Amino acid sequence: MATLISGTDLRTLGLDASFQDLYERSTEDIDSDIESLYREVEAKTNQVQFGALFDVPSPEAWTDGSAMPEASIDSLTHTITVLKYAVKLPWRVDDEEDDQIGAIQDRVGELATEFADLPPTAAVDLITASASLLPSIPTCYDGSALYIASTRFGNAGGNSVTGGGVGTPGAIQTDFYNGKSRLKSFVRHTDTSKPFWASRKIDDNTQYMLVFSSAASVEQNARAAFGQQISLDVTGVAGVTNILAANQPRLKFWSRLSGDDWRMFFTGSETRKPFLMAKRHAAPVQVEFNDSGSDWARDYDRKAVGWKQRIAFGYASPETTVLIDN
Repeated sequence: MATLISGTDLRTLGLDASFQDLYERSTEDIDSDIESLYREVEAKTNQVQFGALFDVPSPEAWTDGSAMPEASIDSLTHTITVLKYAVKLPWRVDDEEDDQIGAIQDRVGELATEFADLPPTAAVDLITASASLLPSIPTCYDGSALYIASTRFGNAGGNSVTGGGVGTPGAIQTDFYNGKSRLKSFVRHTDTSKPFWASRKIDDNTQYMLVFSSAASVEQNARAAFGQQISLDVTGVAGVTNILAANQPRLKFWSRLSGDDWRMFFTGSETRKPFLMAKRHAAPVQVEFNDSGSDWARDYDRKAVGWKQRIAFGYASPETTVLIDN
């Protein structure tokens, strides 16, 4: 029988304290990426309803004798389901007695890191529309996939741009500007005469995060495209100043991605993020299996500890991202 820890047994052994400390430190290492990609909300039940607001409100002149201008708060509501992620770590009592190198403690540390890695792993599933951690891939609030090449946000090409490959820094630079132009072309749902992104941040290259695969040639060309002070231009002429070097986007190279496709994320909005994360448990909760009445513990002379976390992942605002389809 599994029981929730009261906070004494494993804390005395130091396992839970080590787990929580390493979990917190591991999440700190990836927080900047998570904050850029996820809108985080509290999950109060096992179903989370998310209202996707259609338009960005903007102020208008209010003249004497006229009604105060109104902004639309129309939205589409979609639901994501909270899932429970858990794992049990068993060991033999004899191994605990003979452990001279802290192997159990180390394994608990590795487990804490894996829990902290749930959001990045889910992000890969959501980006690639391929379920690995998630049981299935949801749809966005408009019923479509994250990236589509048909009409969306007023653009006939949606939020997918045909790229020129990753074979040269110049090709990547060109695709960046094309992707940025696509995002700037999006119009509002209700008032299609206005651009979706009115914020000046949409023009600032530093407000973008670009996510590539970790292939050596891809990383080399991408870093050259944005980071080198002096670069070859697209015709191969040496000694040309790289205008992006002083105002470059954030580059990420994920080992769990493959191929030449890459993604642009506009991170300048505080309220609109591409993904949604809803936590029922703010941090993993411990479960232990060592109660004296356990047949498993008594018959096999074993102990175990486990952690669980209830959390949901889904899509929030697809208007924040563009696929460079190579």
